[in-house]
Amino acid sequence: AWVLRLAISSPRAFNVKFARNHAAYRNKSAEAVAFAPRRQDIMGHFLHIDDGKLVSRGRYAQKADAVEAIADRLKNIARDKQRACGHVLILAHGALQDRAAIAARAKAWRPVFEKNDIYPIHLMWETGFNNEVVNVIKDLLFKTKKRMGKKAEHLDERLEELARPLGRKLWRDLKTTAQLAMAPETDSGRALRQIITAADGLNLHFASQSAGALLFGECLSMLDETGDRLHSATLMAPACSTAFYDTRIRPHVGKTVRQITQYSLIDKREREDKLDVYGKSLLYLVSNAIEAEAGTPLLGMERFLHGLDDVAAIDALPKAHRLYYAGRDRTVTDAKSHRGFDKDRKTMNHLLETVLGHDPICAFQEADLTSY
Repeated sequence: AWVLRLAISSPRAFNVKFARNHAAYRNKSAEAVAFAPRRQDIMGHFLHIDDGKLVSRGRYAQKADAVEAIADRLKNIARDKQRACGHVLILAHGALQDRAAIAARAKAWRPVFEKNDIYPIHLMWETGFNNEVVNVIKDLLFKTKKRMGKKAEHLDERLEELARPLGRKLWRDLKTTAQLAMAPETDSGRALRQIITAADGLNLHFASQSAGALLFGECLSMLDETGDRLHSATLMAPACSTAFYDTRIRPHVGKTVRQITQYSLIDKREREDKLDVYGKSLLYLVSNAIEAEAGTPLLGMERFLHGLDDVAAIDALPKAHRLYYAGRDRTVTDAKSHRGFDKDRKTMNHLLETVLGHDPICAFQEADLTSY
């Protein structure tokens, strides 16, 4: 008889790495592609959702019993009288971060969060932006850039025109995905409600990056229905429109959510944060090409919040909405790029301070933020 015995996992034994997408082939650095953590490394700290359903297959498969286990664990934490004050932090990552990238962050951040009495739950959502369709857009833009030349006049405008048809469809689908994630009739909506109910007695917080702000807006509507409240919310370079903010977030500030802390790039850094094919940051591309109307004002862009270059500014933010700029408020945040906030030590430690209400017991070190 033959017996199959699984050996101890040793992914680095042969020092082999595999590229997950076209960008990885273009970027040959060792950090370009990280190994996806094992499911057991982050078990109990993620919700894997797709169009309102729990993803039940693959490396990060999840079913109703896994959600029940998370809820039971939170109930036990809430009943623990030895704790001074427990916190639950729901994290919604950007649309371009695939499941492996989110899992890598969940694994890297978990020890620091736990030492600060924070229970993290990462929303691993399938957005449609992290698959082959995006690479089709990138390849199209690369060919256009090669044909026109890097210094061609109005190159960015031409790239925006090419990205617009498919990009707008993807962005509409992403917004629908965010709505389904929190809807009361979906599996993911019920799972989130179950977890929030189980966290009764603990301080509930929310943090988002880029398009994760769309999930935050939908979450506020859900909490308004259930009567639950957020002690804090943190928005890193939010990729939602100012119209979305005015209708879905602003009415809840100081009510459903006690306070909001936002980190954004100054416009100079926004313009210098070039994508591999586009001459400005991702938010410029979203505003100019992917939103329904070209030049749509976005919450995460300084030019729309402060009326730079004669651009109409948003109405003054509520007092409970604090805004910090990377490149100006350097003691709080100093991210160099749109996707760099969750790799910036100052930003991540300020997030801890916001959640805890005081200096963290255990702060993030550079080594905690370089493994993904």
